[in-house]
Amino acid sequence: MKELDRIAELYPRLMRSMSRLREVLPDEGDLTYNQYKTLLTVSDIGPCSLADLTGRLQVAASSASEMVERLAKAGLVRRNTAGGDRRAVAISPTTAGEQLLGRIRQGIVENYRKILEKLSPRDRARLARAVEDLVETISSVED
Repeated sequence: MKELDRIAELYPRLMRSMSRLREVLPDEGDLTYNQYKTLLTVSDIGPCSLADLTGRLQVAASSASEMVERLAKAGLVRRNTAGGDRRAVAISPTTAGEQLLGRIRQGIVENYRKILEKLSPRDRARLARAVEDLVETISSVED
């Protein structure tokens, strides 16, 4: 279990380091990190209800609603009525929202490239495999 203790010890440092990468997101106007996360989630899961979004983001419905409202005002998401029920709303990204996410992703990839190019190709491949395994393991526990 030495490995688990080491991972637990390194986790806070890793999260602090990763948050620094977040700070160097391409300047895209007034988009906050929480708005980015909301837009990214809507893009990932496709048209969704506010309840779906709230569950995915693990935030209060009022917080999710506020984020959606800000993103809608910025033209980054749209709210469409779902089916015949006017109260049921499907939230989806607009073209402008998807384009913004594309630019941000490019900036993030460039930030990772600058950092990870310091590793040897072999170590980058090992890291990629380890991250893939971790994502797979966490995903299997969530399902």
